[in-house]
Amino acid sequence: MFRRKHASHFNSSDAEQRQAKIDELKSALGPLSARGEKYCSEACLTRYLEARNWNVTKSKKMLEESLKWRAAYRPEDIRWIRPRSLTEIIN
Repeated sequence: MFRRKHASHFNSSDAEQRQAKIDELKSALGPLSARGEKYCSEACLTRYLEARNWNVTKSKKMLEESLKWRAAYRPEDIRWIRPRSLTEIIN
């Protein structure tokens, strides 16, 4: 359904190259806050790299914007309020 605009410059199934890009993105981000550390797992970094065709610079920019948004809106702190039951409403 969706197609990538450009083919990656390396075979993304090559584990060594993928890991090198992940490590490069980790080091480019520098030290992260505790929340950032929790959010930026290897799987997360891989998703951002894949979204930007394994371009570390673009992935870093996108991830930094996401981290800013997460710091401002704190989605991990959202708690669902349990709706009242019908018996509580009637009584």
